[in-house]
Amino acid sequence: MTETAFTARQVAEDGTYPTTCWECSTCCGALATVRDGRVVDFAPNRYHPYSKGAFCIKGIRGAPGITYGPGRLLHPMRRAGARGEGKWARVSWDEALEEMAERLAQVRQKYGPEAIVGATSGAYFSRSLILALTLRSIGSPNWMINQDLCGGCRAVSARAMGASTSRAARTSKMRAAR
Repeated sequence: MTETAFTARQVAEDGTYPTTCWECSTCCGALATVRDGRVVDFAPNRYHPYSKGAFCIKGIRGAPGITYGPGRLLHPMRRAGARGEGKWARVSWDEALEEMAERLAQVRQKYGPEAIVGATSGAYFSRSLILALTLRSIGSPNWMINQDLCGGCRAVSARAMGASTSRAARTSKMRAAR
């Protein structure tokens, strides 16, 4: 490959492309619709051999919302008012990292390393490994991925009991309990 191959940005043509959702490690089949070089829709792929159209709200809202959301954080912020006021001030990366390190050290000293836990969005990303190693380095065994907090546990349980998970996640077939 030439040097330009690494620096040139390729823009996808308009269209809908089969892909995989990476919001969690379930990796459901997805369809990404691209318009003018941007993902404008992210939807379930009913032809995917595993997920067969099952999709959660994180997948539907994740890619476009995280990538293009107007409220997306681009810089470290510190609360500038009382909790709940919604007032924030931009701080430097050095300030943010220093404050986080100081606060983690205070919690560790006062309550022990087991009082610290971290969570990350998926097991397939390097940030999950970085988080686990960081927590281990300060003595905490506590880290979670998003499936610890959502439907991943339900899916594992259903599979262990021999139930299908592909239809269970379709919200159009669900009824509210009375």
